[in-house]
Amino acid sequence: MIYVYKNYYKDDDKVCALKTLVPNIDANISTSINNLLFYKKILYYYNREVYNLVNIFDMNEYFNFILKQTDLNKEAENLNKFKDFFKNTKKIIIPDIFYHERTKLIMSYEEGVNLIKLKEQHSEYFEEAVYLMLSFTYVCIQNKILHGDFHFGNFLFRIENQSLIM
Repeated sequence: MIYVYKNYYKDDDKVCALKTLVPNIDANISTSINNLLFYKKILYYYNREVYNLVNIFDMNEYFNFILKQTDLNKEAENLNKFKDFFKNTKKIIIPDIFYHERTKLIMSYEEGVNLIKLKEQHSEYFEEAVYLMLSFTYVCIQNKILHGDFHFGNFLFRIENQSLIM
C-alpha cells in the first residue's frame, strides 16, 4: 500500500525517506470492499451460518478504517507523538518529519540494521536491543498508542560510541 524510497530532501540535501501511497489506492480499496460485499451477498444463499458471522462486521466502518490507515498525515501525527514520548532519551531515535500530506511523507532517513542482522553482527547487543523494543512498546501502551506497522524493518539499531540506539 506504501512505497518507500531513499532520497535527498530538496532544500538542504539531507538524506530522507520518502513514503508515497500506491497510485489509486482509494479506488483499489473501494473495489475490494465492493467485491467483498458482492461475495457476502452470495454467501447468504450458500451458508447462512457463515453469512450471519460475516454480517457482524460493518463494511462501511471497515472501509473508513482502511482509508484512515492510508492517510500519511496520520502517520506524521503519530511520529510526532512518538518523538514527544521519547524526547528525554538518546537511546530511541524517531525520524524528523520534513513534509507530509495525505499521500506523501518525507522524513529523515535513519541508518541501522534490524534485530536479526544485529544478532548476527553484534550478538553482544542483542539482549539490550530486545529490552529497547520492549521499553518502546511499554511506553507506547502507557500512552495509548502503538506502532501500526510493527515489523523488523521499522525498528533499526545502530551502535554509536559503543552504545546501542534504536
